[in-house]
Amino acid sequence: MDKRIVDQLNVALLALKLRQKNEPEAVINSYIEKYESTLTTINSNASESEKRRALDYLKGCARGYLETSSNYTQDFFQEMDKLETLL
Repeated sequence: MDKRIVDQLNVALLALKLRQKNEPEAVINSYIEKYESTLTTINSNASESEKRRALDYLKGCARGYLETSSNYTQDFFQEMDKLETLL
């Protein structure tokens, strides 16, 4: 697994948790759950194809958030976008 992807996944997850702590929003919880689930899969003994499938599950989350908000300058959104660019 590419270390840059894992590192950015962790950065994005921390940014999401910080955003949720400061300004709770239901949709953010769903992203946190997806990111945590993916991280668990990556850190497990899962096959590379299972890990890739878990990462693919995150594709489109950033764009999906823009359907609920027009504020694309938020830190967590920027980190999500960086991750999706790596994927």
